[in-house]
Amino acid sequence: MAGLTASEKSHWRDRLNARIDKMIEFGKTNHAARFHRLALEAHAQALVSLGLNHPRAELEDIRVEEAALAGRKKKLHDTVWLAVAPAEIKELWGKIEQWLNEDVTPLQRAALTIELSEEA
Repeated sequence: MAGLTASEKSHWRDRLNARIDKMIEFGKTNHAARFHRLALEAHAQALVSLGLNHPRAELEDIRVEEAALAGRKKKLHDTVWLAVAPAEIKELWGKIEQWLNEDVTPLQRAALTIELSEEA
């Protein structure tokens, strides 16, 4: 029996790789949470082994602070808008805040009490 030709070897290698890739994708699809957890664990272990876990933690802290600042900035923009809004909008704003059970900031509370003067 003769051996496989180069093109036959290439064909079967490609077919086997395709089947392996298909099995991996099947496993990822059926066990997505497990793969995600394993990827996170592997990443964490790599950071520890490289001595980068402390800077990574600091980076996460910075990202949390950035998110908090972005939220505060959005609230400030809403407050400025609220201060110049008509009474109907202010009333609606108050109702929505109650419905969402969100805390109104002291600045927003003050903005709700500002009455607009009639301009010519």
